[in-house]
Amino acid sequence: MGDRGGRRLPIALGVAISTTALAVGALVIDGRVAFLIVALLVYGIGTGVALPSMRAAALDLVPDQAVGRAAGVMSMSRYAGSIPATVLIALAVSDSGANAAAVLWIAVTVSVVSLLCASLLPGRDPAPATA
Repeated sequence: MGDRGGRRLPIALGVAISTTALAVGALVIDGRVAFLIVALLVYGIGTGVALPSMRAAALDLVPDQAVGRAAGVMSMSRYAGSIPATVLIALAVSDSGANAAAVLWIAVTVSVVSLLCASLLPGRDPAPATA
């Protein structure tokens, strides 16, 4: 989808799906585990729609000879961010699930910011000039 129509649409669509799923999860987290599982499943689908185009959009900006290094830095950065975030979530959410809704609302806020950033991406790439 990103290769055919530009990176903005799949990123915006995927982030919108994920954001909606997080908000639904935050609203239904109290005692309704099945709804939370469905919300997280939908979140994963949205992320799966958005991430390939996010990665491609970032790597499109890198010179060809540096794409491998850039991809490695992106992967390392993802892990470097996700490990402390996971620890913070584990510290914030108790075994009883207390504070889980607050963590989900923080994720919704971050997702909305991501959606705003996605709206700044260029739409479809201009058609190549013909000679």
